[in-house]
Amino acid sequence: MTTATNQERAGSVRSALDKVRPGASPPDLLGMTATERARWWAGLTPTEQVSVGLAFPEIIGVGQGLPASVRDRANRLLLDRDLAQAQAVVTLGDRSDDARRTLRNAQSVRAGLVKAQQTAPGAAVTLYAYDPHAFGEDGKAVVAVGDLDSARNVAWLVPGAGTEISTTPGNVQNAADLYKQAGGELGDVAVVTWIGYDAPSGADLGAIVGTGSARDGGRMLADDIGGFIAAREQLGVGDDDHLNLGLIGHSYGSTTVGWAGDNGRLSGALDTVTMLGSPGAGGVATADEFGIGARNVFVGAASDDAIGHLGGATSTTGIGGLGIDPATTAFGAQRFRAEGGDLAPVVGNHSSYFQIGSESLENLGRIVSGRGGDITRENRRSVADVVAGQLSGGRRDPAVDSRKAGR
Repeated sequence: MTTATNQERAGSVRSALDKVRPGASPPDLLGMTATERARWWAGLTPTEQVSVGLAFPEIIGVGQGLPASVRDRANRLLLDRDLAQAQAVVTLGDRSDDARRTLRNAQSVRAGLVKAQQTAPGAAVTLYAYDPHAFGEDGKAVVAVGDLDSARNVAWLVPGAGTEISTTPGNVQNAADLYKQAGGELGDVAVVTWIGYDAPSGADLGAIVGTGSARDGGRMLADDIGGFIAAREQLGVGDDDHLNLGLIGHSYGSTTVGWAGDNGRLSGALDTVTMLGSPGAGGVATADEFGIGARNVFVGAASDDAIGHLGGATSTTGIGGLGIDPATTAFGAQRFRAEGGDLAPVVGNHSSYFQIGSESLENLGRIVSGRGGDITRENRRSVADVVAGQLSGGRRDPAVDSRKAGR
């Protein structure tokens, strides 16, 4: 790069920062609201945008309110840098846990991006957020399959306990499979896998019996959704005519979704909420509390999913205070059929909701594509079902009768 080019780029960066306020410094970009940042970015020239992205990828990559394509370019720069630097350090003989963990985390994200391209060839794949050191080195990665800047039907998947950046490939596989099920290959669909909170995992797995991680994660999720909405609105594709936005929480991720939507916090942003294999609905006691209408809140709960039977008959009786069982009549959501899959030890049919060919994935595809009225419905659990199951240590569910009847 020539001196003249360096000077020109520095000048572009300076002029871009001055559009925040005269004399602004890079940290000032972090102090803006998502809406302010979206407007600032839209007011930059193409040259200024490129220059800022190259100069401050750490800031642009996490910039709430910025277009997904812009964040993707910045985060891929960071990922490539981390892969090269971490590999060099390890090759030179640094076998420390930190060096190897950084390399493994970066490699997991790279593998997730490759997995998305392999599963959904031709789809846009976006690295929306990336931080291999977040949450005590558990890491953060948010990956989208489909055009996140323009797709009308957008779903964010929130995984549960055991999730960290090393699980990126498997979680991206779920997103890519749902993208295809929802008709993404025909366009207008994007599915995000959100590894964006400190889910209980590893030595901290015991936190699953408490609400702390879900509460904190809910706040982070709401912030990320707000940033996404701000970017879409600035692009002119954020209103009801251009965006059908849904959240899908699996396992402890459903509890996190419940806290994200506490007190109708996301009522102006969301069109649908879906809870899968939920151990409790977190901060909401009824589907109506999301503020989007109970008809737009969905629940998938396999009868032989042990985790999905941990929720309480009320919002205060769930295991570890995780909340009410959202598959109950008292909660008031629409329950869809989600039977099938291979049973796993202890947890039963808890990890097959995204299994290709399953009732659950078919219904999720309908919800994501705006056809929630076409789900195959399942009877909801009664309070008696929940109480009897908790008292006996067993499980009672009307879905068992449906399965026996072949319905």
